[in-house]
Amino acid sequence: MKRIFGIVLLLCLLLLLPACGTAETAAQAAPAQAAEPTPEPTPEPTPTPTPPPTEWTITDESAEEILALAEIPSLQHIDATASREYEALLALREKLPDCDIDWEYEYQGVSYPSDTTELKVTDMTGLEDALRCLPALTDVDLLEAGAVIEDLDRFSEIRPDIFWLWEFSFHGFTIRTDVPVYSSLQPIGYVPRDEVYYYPILKYCTRLKALDLGHNNLRDISLIGNMKDLQILILADDHLQDASCLANLHDLIYLELFMNDELEDFSFLKSLTKLKDLNLCYCTHLTSLDFMEYMPDLEFMLVKYTGLDVDYYNEVKASNPQVRMTFWDGDRESTNSGWRDTARNHMIRSAFANWPSVVRYDYYNDMDFDFSGKIYPITYFVRED
Repeated sequence: MKRIFGIVLLLCLLLLLPACGTAETAAQAAPAQAAEPTPEPTPEPTPTPTPPPTEWTITDESAEEILALAEIPSLQHIDATASREYEALLALREKLPDCDIDWEYEYQGVSYPSDTTELKVTDMTGLEDALRCLPALTDVDLLEAGAVIEDLDRFSEIRPDIFWLWEFSFHGFTIRTDVPVYSSLQPIGYVPRDEVYYYPILKYCTRLKALDLGHNNLRDISLIGNMKDLQILILADDHLQDASCLANLHDLIYLELFMNDELEDFSFLKSLTKLKDLNLCYCTHLTSLDFMEYMPDLEFMLVKYTGLDVDYYNEVKASNPQVRMTFWDGDRESTNSGWRDTARNHMIRSAFANWPSVVRYDYYNDMDFDFSGKIYPITYFVRED
C-alpha cells in the first residue's frame, strides 16, 4: 500500500510542475504587459452649434410674444408687416435699436411702411396715432389740413423732431413755415416786442436761412437754437442776457449782436466756426477775443465800445492781419465804419427789405440762398387783403 501511495503522490507532483511553471512564467511576464500604454478612447465628434437667429418673421404673435424677442440680441431684421401690435413693435424697437423692424400702418385708408419719412395730411383725424406708429417721419405737410397753431403745438408735443409744413397769418401776411428769409423790419425806437409775439416763426420756421429780429427787446431766444440752417442772424438791440443757444448754429456766417449790453457770456462764439462777419459793438461785458482762434474764415469784425483793453486789442489785431477789425475810429454808430458797405451786407439788406412787397407765392424747393454768393429773387409771400 505504501508503494501504491508513493506512486500516486509522485504522479501528482509530476502533474503540478507544469502549472507552477506556467504561473511563474505569467508572473514574470506581467510587468512587461503592464508597461505597455493603454490606448486612448476615440472621442465622440463635437456637434456643430446652431448659430443664433438674425432674421425673424412675425405673423399673429401676441404682444407678450413679440416683446419676448428682445431676449434674442442677435436679431438684425424682423418682418412684422403682418402684425398690428404697434405698441409692442414700438417697444421692441426701443429694446433692439440695432435691429431693423418693418411693419405697415394704415392711415386715412392708405398703408404706410414703418420707414415712411414724409406724410401729406388733408384730414387730421387719427394723426396723433400715425405720428407714434410711423417713427421715421421727418416731414408732415399740413397745408391742406386746416391746422391752427394749437394743432401744431399738440402734434409737436408728440413728435418734436418733425418739420411741419404749414402756413399762418402774421402781421398782414400769410407765411409758410419753410420760408427762407424773414425780417421784422423794426427800426430803432419801434415799440418793443417779445418772443411771444414771434412764437409761430420762432417755433415752426426752422428752415430759415436769414432772420432779422433786431430792436425787438427779445430776452428768451432759445427757440432760435433749433434753426440749424441759419446763415444770417440779426439780434441787435435786443437786451439779451443768454445767447448760449446760438452755439447750435454751425452754418452761421453773419451775426449782429451789437447793443446787447446785458450779455456777459460770449463763449458760444467758439462754436461758430464759419463766421465771416461779426458785430459786437456796445457789448460792454466783452473782454476777450479768444473765440477768434475758432473762426478761420472771419473777415470783418466791429468791437467798438466794448469792454476790451486797448493794448490787448492791438495785440490780437496784429496777430490777425487777415481780419478787418475796428475798435475805435471816431464813429459812434454800430453800423458805420464800413459795416454796411460790403457786398454781402448789400445782399442781406436787399433780402430783408424786399420780402414784404412781394405778392406772388411760389414753391421754392430749387432755390439756393447762399449769402456768400448769389441771392435769388424772393417770391415767397402773399400779401393779405
